[in-house]
Amino acid sequence: MNKFSAYAALTCLAFSTFVLPRPQEVYSRSFMFTRSIHNSLAFRNAFWHDFIYDKEGSIRGSWQAIGFHQQSQSLGKTQRYFLQKNKDCVTIAGDAVTDEFFTRDMRAEWVGLPSTFSGTLTIDPLQSQSGGYIEYNQDLGILSDSSFFKNLWCAFSLPFIFVENDFNPRQSNVHNPDAQTTPAPHDILQAFSQDSWAYDKFPTTKQHAAGAAELRVDLGSTFKGHHLRLAYYSFFTAALAPKQDSAWLFSPYVGNDHHWSIGYGIHMDYLMSQETSQVDWSFFIDCEMSYLVHNKQHRTLDIFGKPWSRFLQFRRRNSPPGETIPGVNVMTIPVIVRPYGIFDFSIGWRVQMSMVVCEVTYSVWGHDEQKVKFRDTFLDSFCNQEYGIAGAGTIEVEGKTVGASASKSTISNQAPDDPTFIALTPYDLNFQSAAGSSATNHKAQIAFGIERKHVAVETFLGLAVFADIAQKNGALQAIGGWAKCGMSF
Repeated sequence: MNKFSAYAALTCLAFSTFVLPRPQEVYSRSFMFTRSIHNSLAFRNAFWHDFIYDKEGSIRGSWQAIGFHQQSQSLGKTQRYFLQKNKDCVTIAGDAVTDEFFTRDMRAEWVGLPSTFSGTLTIDPLQSQSGGYIEYNQDLGILSDSSFFKNLWCAFSLPFIFVENDFNPRQSNVHNPDAQTTPAPHDILQAFSQDSWAYDKFPTTKQHAAGAAELRVDLGSTFKGHHLRLAYYSFFTAALAPKQDSAWLFSPYVGNDHHWSIGYGIHMDYLMSQETSQVDWSFFIDCEMSYLVHNKQHRTLDIFGKPWSRFLQFRRRNSPPGETIPGVNVMTIPVIVRPYGIFDFSIGWRVQMSMVVCEVTYSVWGHDEQKVKFRDTFLDSFCNQEYGIAGAGTIEVEGKTVGASASKSTISNQAPDDPTFIALTPYDLNFQSAAGSSATNHKAQIAFGIERKHVAVETFLGLAVFADIAQKNGALQAIGGWAKCGMSF
């Protein structure tokens, strides 16, 4: 009875991570670190742990192959991750729109739309992942009779993934009476994907990425007792797929955004039923930690205290009147991205009757907030104070008429011109706006399979469905399924 009470207490503690924390949302981010489907202990280890830790063949090797698909769900909190604070949609209007009781979230002129324009922007970011995963595990005891190799094993795995991202920008209530007399852009979708923007454009069609995500190498050891099986391991992954494309917001990438990693993990399962029982009950726990190595990228930043300021118009100091630069071209800079760690904790119950197996698994997955910093110690364009937010008028500098700045401007309004040009400094940049926020996901999975064991060549076949529930808005929420097969020989 005490044994069952301990398992129940452990399960309650795991579920409390979902119940106790308050919802945490961030907003106005220009990058989201999405969870790759292969980053899941429940996905990899279902049925597999019965074969890699208890091989009976002469070669003492095992392999598995998995085919999978998952689709994210439409959520308001996912929209707010990219939009302004507490906003599910953005009202865009020009300075000439003065309807009574009307308030706007964004000034139309900042993105090249006329002053008489008005309209509403919404987004619905969605992602699907499909592909295959192969893994081979080999006991090293066949290499030598030495006790050093007795319980050692190594493994190699390679996921092939097709990722489809759909940012789904949509416009409504579009009113542009000057569309025939003003140059493009004429609507919201054109404005946020115009060719003059080099970075952070809104994709109006689905975008795809495909390839091998990473090569993973594991080295571990197994301990087997009467009813207990314990394995611990360390691993290394080499990133194979390219990183995200900073030209587009919510651009797809395969795997972990080209971050290499090192990590370690542990597996434990305990047979709870008697050996003479016709039904075997097992309780298992998996835990894995990995550290992602930093890499170099381009990310798009905001100004501190000014969400979406990357979409303002900027100008260079002492530039001619009327000459402006899209904000995304100024605010996208080369940086070093430090994603820190990923954790995955999984518990479950396994029931086997003859050849039929059922596994029910609950897991918690998450990652740290990324840290973004200048790639170089000093970045000339900001340290030399070259750029400022564009004002409406001009100022005189050494007898020359140049464009003014308006440093108090926000995404919703253009402030009065500054008497002297006020430029951005490195201390004005909000690096957090370009970082993937922390995430915590809760995953429930149920798997059914058939295992053929205690023969020269052991085989298994299984199917599963799962739901990946996002606690915060820094990750996507998804449902999916997989099918796998494998053998030990």
